[in-house]
Amino acid sequence: MSHSFADFDEMQMPRPTTKAGVPKTAKRDDKGRLPKNHPVIMFLADLCHRVRTFGKYLWRLKNGGKSKSEINVVDCLRLKRNYAWWLFSGRTQKFEDFQLSCKSPVLHHFNDHSTCGTWCQHRGKSESELAKLKKYRNKQQAGQQETVPIGL
Repeated sequence: MSHSFADFDEMQMPRPTTKAGVPKTAKRDDKGRLPKNHPVIMFLADLCHRVRTFGKYLWRLKNGGKSKSEINVVDCLRLKRNYAWWLFSGRTQKFEDFQLSCKSPVLHHFNDHSTCGTWCQHRGKSESELAKLKKYRNKQQAGQQETVPIGL
């Protein structure tokens, strides 16, 4: 639902745009049914869609073969899960704190929990306790894995 083009023009607001970024003018695009006094609807970002998109790039990297990356199926699943936990827990943070923690999903994958937020259950553990955890990748052995891009 949206306002009619005439209402947008009267309120001196920009009209909806096409995929090319050009304001819509066709009569078939004018589907406005909201009253003039109704506030403009603001759609928030769909966090699940962001997680799926991030996963898509991980799987693309995995399917590129060993010549492109050493990432495997388990890495894709874990990185996607870490990204989801980080993203959903960051909804309540201030932007500056959220931005500072942006590398935490990848660092977490390599057993570095220094930037992890409340979503990580290992952030308070000592180095000796962390060394006992076997499910994490080793930065020295993984080589290029450390440079997996985080799409924000």
